[in-house]
Amino acid sequence: MDPSQVVAPDLFDAIVAPGVLLPLVMANAMSPRLWRMGRKVAQADDPLEAARRVVDTSFTHLQPQRVAEIQGYLDLDGERRRLGAAAVDRAIADIDAGWDARRARGLLGDDDDLQDVIATGRFPAYTYANVDVIAAARRAPGGPGQRPRGLTSCLDEAALFAALLLSAPKVTARLDGIAMLASDLHCTVFGWTGNQAWWLWSKRDLFTHEAFAERVEVHHGGDRRDAIDAMMSAPIRRIVSRRGSLDSLAGTSSLPPDEVQRTLEAIKGFFGVLPRGLDTPMDHLRFTPPSAHDALFTRAVTCDSAEEVQGVVRATHAGGGADAAAATEALVAFRSLEVPDLMPYLDAARRAPGFGLAVARASGGAPPASPDDVLRIAAAPDDGAALGDASRMALPDEVLARGSCSPPERALLLHVLLEQLGDAPVRTVITDDDAVTRMGDLAVRASTGARVDAAAVGLDGPALAHAAAA
Repeated sequence: MDPSQVVAPDLFDAIVAPGVLLPLVMANAMSPRLWRMGRKVAQADDPLEAARRVVDTSFTHLQPQRVAEIQGYLDLDGERRRLGAAAVDRAIADIDAGWDARRARGLLGDDDDLQDVIATGRFPAYTYANVDVIAAARRAPGGPGQRPRGLTSCLDEAALFAALLLSAPKVTARLDGIAMLASDLHCTVFGWTGNQAWWLWSKRDLFTHEAFAERVEVHHGGDRRDAIDAMMSAPIRRIVSRRGSLDSLAGTSSLPPDEVQRTLEAIKGFFGVLPRGLDTPMDHLRFTPPSAHDALFTRAVTCDSAEEVQGVVRATHAGGGADAAAATEALVAFRSLEVPDLMPYLDAARRAPGFGLAVARASGGAPPASPDDVLRIAAAPDDGAALGDASRMALPDEVLARGSCSPPERALLLHVLLEQLGDAPVRTVITDDDAVTRMGDLAVRASTGARVDAAAVGLDGPALAHAAAA
């Protein structure tokens, strides 16, 4: 998995590399904001419903057209080059067929244009991030009418729900299993204890076995498979748990055989049938080693605060080995600057689909044409870390939406803007409380916007690095 996929995965990252979900859940569990949101979950009579209610009332779910308006579009040819044409085209085929099925059931509005957009080689830019990145948009310039509070998709909501349960150790201790069930159109959360299972289908709907059976009878004439087809819109391709993931189409699984068997038995017990995508023999699976994130989750579920989870992740990161690699991914998803390699943030910033829209809004429509234009745009955000913590990194499009940034965040914004001029290579070094960005003879200190001696930034080494690497 490319580390930059962990920073801000998009829809196709989550399809091709479902492991990006695990560091995202852990990053949410590292957030004091998440723990504040979920402080009543563990004490609630029904903690599952309490967690669902937190997600439902705290975030705004976006439909494809609104995603495109706010975040722009993914270029499908670019996604094919980056992730492989076969994988992207398989996903598009599932999405296209699922959209036809939704239209046939009368579930789409007259103004829906997703398939027309796909035909032009684009796709609404669904991207995912931790709870603090989502929350940063709440105070974005323009007011709630232009940018609703806490924008999320089904995958964000699944990761938030899972993290809320992770922040309630007494709840997780009672679970025999919890996994995300995902088609290429929808992501859900499924869990069970003994013979009692539940299914978070959306942030509005948490089904017990009895509630799902009632829905099947009332809305689908008792046809369980029709109910699942209608609710998922496409075959379930992936099961993701803390031990790894199963991809039914690729025929691979980092979930061990015993967990695959237990999970499928629990799914069939709940739904009455195995959903499409999971209803083929699994004896063809090629098993790979389980995820190193499992050990990290084992330690994290015993924690009683975000600070304890952060401590576990940092200690594991320092310990070396496979577990340390998982901890590094969690820190990257958390957007921590306490990682040795900062290049994943730059790689993610370079391809952020919303960056062009954000720059156009900041510059009045015309793209920057000179270093002076770039400096004006980079100077516009107020001082103050976009994520509320100067030891973390928001991406440039997130900074422009939030309207404030720390020096390292301003330096990353400046860096990507200068790169777009194409005049010369750009390099940025980040110190403990500041940063300097250089292009040719131009070097700018992020904290003040002042020009400094270009020799302060050497041209050797990674384009974005800690000062010690300069």
